[in-house]
Amino acid sequence: MPHAHLRLASTIRCQSLDAPAPFEVWCAELDRWPTPTELGWLSADEHRRARAFAFERDRRRFLTAHVALRAVLAGHLGVAASALEFERGEFGKPRLRSSGLQFNLSHGEDLALIALTGADTGVGVDVEQPRPVNDLRALAQALFTENEQRQVFAETGAGVTRAFFTCWTRKEACLKAVGWGLSVEPASIDVGATADPVELLVRSGERVARVVVRSLPPSHGAIVALAQAAPSVNTIALSGRPWRQPSISSIGAS
Repeated sequence: MPHAHLRLASTIRCQSLDAPAPFEVWCAELDRWPTPTELGWLSADEHRRARAFAFERDRRRFLTAHVALRAVLAGHLGVAASALEFERGEFGKPRLRSSGLQFNLSHGEDLALIALTGADTGVGVDVEQPRPVNDLRALAQALFTENEQRQVFAETGAGVTRAFFTCWTRKEACLKAVGWGLSVEPASIDVGATADPVELLVRSGERVARVVVRSLPPSHGAIVALAQAAPSVNTIALSGRPWRQPSISSIGAS
């Protein structure tokens, strides 16, 4: 299996006004295996989870995505990538054991996105490659609000599929940002099926979070959404700009 240095670039840096911290989104290509050194950064648990995949392609994508995650986190924290330790929160969302830095990882086919933000602000990111969907209308009726369904089916042709995935990535990002697992029904939140930012309250029992979700510029043809969640009533206004894409193939290896 061919190896190549991790191909990783920061695609967006965004200041979150009236929120604790800005966010960044990093992109990693998953079409090549990590090097032996990079594989050495991963924990025994990460290797065990990779072995559970039936197909070599899926093992490669999983391993490369987690190498990329460690590289980005290590670069921010100034530690060796292999030294990072993870644990899971109450609802299973991964988090760093010794840092409040918030992160989220999503990958679709050969593309992974990693979102970072500061403590006290949950972050979620989702990426999907547009593709034909069986029973798209039935899925939309089960998972989307009436408003979202109107927006999706106002499109025509391939635009329907793209609007469907725009809505779905926004829901996934939102639910990942709050980190409450399956306690929130997808159809209970209205995130819209357009690229416009939406601010909403997400509720689960006595928990309430204010979330802003937005679609990001397409990356490698994929549809991308990011959400920030704060347990407060402050408005989170987001404004993004393209950022220089440095090569950081050796980040986190120190």
